[in-house]
Amino acid sequence: MKIRQLMENNNGQRSQRFFRKNGGEVYAFDQLPNVAKKAVLEYTYHNGDIPLDRVKARRYGLVNIPMERMIESIMEDEEIEDNFDTFEEYHQEYTGGKPMTGYDQVWPVILSDFNDETLQDGWHRFHAYYQRGMKTVPAILIENI
Repeated sequence: MKIRQLMENNNGQRSQRFFRKNGGEVYAFDQLPNVAKKAVLEYTYHNGDIPLDRVKARRYGLVNIPMERMIESIMEDEEIEDNFDTFEEYHQEYTGGKPMTGYDQVWPVILSDFNDETLQDGWHRFHAYYQRGMKTVPAILIENI
């Protein structure tokens, strides 16, 4: 399945294009790798305790995005673009110049439903992956939840 099979909405069109451009695939919840399931469950639990049957009924886009493309997209985020000249400046501000610890497992970040930001969840993970020198960032696009 491809992204066109996800429900279209006014929000998230930026993430949908980003997902499609990077070759994402769509899966039922049960088809996701375990680490992606954990990321979805953690996100939905902390954002309103969405019922499990509703979470499992959705489809999820999974994609590995090259770090350079993720950085380019993040630098276009309204709040970041308005306040930082370079990604490195933003990254140093975000991390306080300190190592991001506690992110040994690689969990996908969650792409945003909003057109003014790249990520909806996983900012700490993303910055930890950047510090680790990862070449790609695993990401999930959630069908209207």
